[in-house]
Amino acid sequence: MVFWLLSVLALCALALAVQYQLRLRMAAGDDLVIGMSEGTWNDCVPGSSKMRGRIDRVRLTGVVVTDTDGAFTEANDLVRLKDGDLICPGLKLRLLDARQRQYFVPFANLGGLRRSGQWFWTNPFPD
Repeated sequence: MVFWLLSVLALCALALAVQYQLRLRMAAGDDLVIGMSEGTWNDCVPGSSKMRGRIDRVRLTGVVVTDTDGAFTEANDLVRLKDGDLICPGLKLRLLDARQRQYFVPFANLGGLRRSGQWFWTNPFPD
């Protein structure tokens, strides 16, 4: 009985992960507002927790996003950081390419995605 229950839970978790991957891959390249989860963010970075940008790649642990208008980078005073730097150790949000304003955002720190004024994806398990 316990094995059956664990198997069902594992299948549900796998289905949820596949759904996240597919939905995020479908949004790759679109102009989006990328919202970060608010909890850790507000404790760590004083500026905006939203970025106008696009998803460049979807990885198993998160997404690679580009700040297309630069407002997120400037609002959070991230211009001084170098490639590979963590923005905040608690966030695990990393600057990948300073020149292109490209960041890695783990799924736990991703709050939601908005296109044309509508939130079409929200993270049910934000950090």
